[in-house]
Amino acid sequence: LRGYTEHHAPLTAAESLDRLLRRMRVDGAMIPADFDERAAFYRDLLRHRRMLLVLDNAHDTTQVRPLLPDADGCAVIATSRRRLTALDDAVALPLDILAQHEAIELFRSVAGRDRLLNEHGADERLGHVIDLCGRLPLAIRIAAGRYRARDKGSLADLEEKLSDEGERLTELDDEDRS
Repeated sequence: LRGYTEHHAPLTAAESLDRLLRRMRVDGAMIPADFDERAAFYRDLLRHRRMLLVLDNAHDTTQVRPLLPDADGCAVIATSRRRLTALDDAVALPLDILAQHEAIELFRSVAGRDRLLNEHGADERLGHVIDLCGRLPLAIRIAAGRYRARDKGSLADLEEKLSDEGERLTELDDEDRS
């Protein structure tokens, strides 16, 4: 939904409905131009389907509410940086940072397990690197990707770069993922 996508405005509910309908193989000529009619048309289509709808990166509830089906066979997962408390029947599942072992596994899977085998003191350094990433999945992915991309770079080099508080955010900047 591009709620927090840099350099892009969030999709409106009308745009999202149009996209959802087209992805459900509805001919564009059949999609109502009027927003309320479009929403009703969408809900009618879902009444006889079983569907899990993932609404990723929502900006707010006004963007999400018109996309919610009223069919018994449908469920929705909406992700957002905000708590969407105005969605009456929603169950909030706040996510915490990764556990140490999960963070290490994520780093290893992105960086390449073989690459870490030859690193002196890899376990201790890796623990420090993921702590410097705040055990946040995106930061760990970016750091592990940088490590993987630097053929001659070591885990110690990455640890040193991340240890510099003035450079840490620069090191974790990865174009549109930062």
